[in-house]
Amino acid sequence: MYLDRNGNEVPPPMKNIVECNKELESKYVVRLILNEGWRKRVIAEEEFDDSPNENQIKWCLSQYRQASFAVIEKIYRFKIDEEELPFH
Repeated sequence: MYLDRNGNEVPPPMKNIVECNKELESKYVVRLILNEGWRKRVIAEEEFDDSPNENQIKWCLSQYRQASFAVIEKIYRFKIDEEELPFH
């Protein structure tokens, strides 16, 4: 399947397209942020398969006590097959 920048399937002869046959997987990341005034800095990340509940967020904040707050984001990456890994 060929995709353009807008995510639409296009025929092969068009410009600025990429071939993509991989599947996406999604994860949730809790990013723990240190508030340094005007500057915010990520000091840790914890990944979860499902949306983290309130107790999991509390756990993250208690593990990294210097964090001022936590941000939850859903991230996407290509699913990696075992055969694609450079080692077994």
